[in-house]
Amino acid sequence: MRMEIVVPQTAVSVSPGVETRVRIQVANRGDAVVPVRIGLARGRVSAWAQAEPSVVSAGPGESTGVDLVFRPPATAQPASTLQPFTVQAEDMRDGSVTARATGLLAVAAPVRVTAELLVVRTRRRRVELRLTLVNAAESATTVRVRPTVETVGDPVPRGAGPKDRAARKAARKAERRIVAKPSVVDLPAGQDGWSRIVAKPRRAFIGTRRPYVVTVRCLDAADDIAAEAAAGFGASGLSAKSSPTGSPLTGSSLSASDPAGLSTALPGVASAIDEPATDEPAPPLATVTHAGIARPRMARATATIIGLLLVAGLTGGAVWLGRSGELPDQIRRRLPGQAQTEDPVSVPFALVDVIPKTGGNGALRVAEAARDRLNNAGMQVRVVDSTTSQRLYDGDTGFWVLLRDGFIAPEAVDAFCRQYRVVAPNCQVVLR
Repeated sequence: MRMEIVVPQTAVSVSPGVETRVRIQVANRGDAVVPVRIGLARGRVSAWAQAEPSVVSAGPGESTGVDLVFRPPATAQPASTLQPFTVQAEDMRDGSVTARATGLLAVAAPVRVTAELLVVRTRRRRVELRLTLVNAAESATTVRVRPTVETVGDPVPRGAGPKDRAARKAARKAERRIVAKPSVVDLPAGQDGWSRIVAKPRRAFIGTRRPYVVTVRCLDAADDIAAEAAAGFGASGLSAKSSPTGSPLTGSSLSASDPAGLSTALPGVASAIDEPATDEPAPPLATVTHAGIARPRMARATATIIGLLLVAGLTGGAVWLGRSGELPDQIRRRLPGQAQTEDPVSVPFALVDVIPKTGGNGALRVAEAARDRLNNAGMQVRVVDSTTSQRLYDGDTGFWVLLRDGFIAPEAVDAFCRQYRVVAPNCQVVLR
């Protein structure tokens, strides 16, 4: 007599308070019909699992299906580790075990919320996404949305513990690179909600496109608030914390029987904190991701063109300097280490006339003749080379400028020009 039991090769996933059925096969490899009783060997899982039907008879070379029904209690704690269970067949004639098979079981939290992340708009600087949440449970749920964005090349975040100033600054910048509006979504039973995610991944300055990943964790708001309150109470007390309604958790809300004051300040959360603390935080209700490519701030072609223009400009300047042998006076006067001489012209002054420079001294003689004529009329003007003053325009070749300065106020210059308007019709006031 040979019996064989075939169980699923993958782990069976069950949820607390939810009935789950798994089909197994019982095959008779012998040459006679044998009635057998199907059950689970003694263990943790056998307390809330049974076979339906529990007694089967299979003919020689035949197999029959049996349902394993798992009914974990609602108080069963979800675990990340797999639990083994053993199914055995007992001969109804003498009670001997004719076959055994072992499978794996995972106790997971029931699926209460499903999430979907879709890209709405992608721009050079940011990407906009829409997070859609659906409440599959029979009761209302409040979800807290916690998004993060990571870019290839970013420094690996440090673990728990004190952070220096640079690490805190980097964390604040990372938080500002992605935001969820709203960050808390109320989901009535059987209904859906949404949140807008705006991410600004870090981009390279030139050339390289950097991959990034947006991760959105959807947490139960009650579990998240309880974890924050428990951490704050354990570290420095809850006097600086606030309830969801905005009222501070001061000493008036605390008592000896309720040291955290959670029965009034955080309704629905006190029971979560009263439970024994575990090393692992509560798992998220759902986690969704989006992967993309962040374009650089400046395209490689644009950077190449700008670099070529700079090289051409520097090369042209070097060639011009090599041919001329010296810098222009306007540039040389501004170089470090050069003696700063006082400008020969003071403001405000009266600009009487301007004579362009030409070859030879002909223009200078014309300017001096005009100066003598105006001085004979009593104007007391002088001739100034425009290239010697930063307050006078030089043009291409420079000018001989007839002017008079030394005035105290612009009003005095204006009165001077009005007085000699007949002999100097082009006289005007210059303030700077």
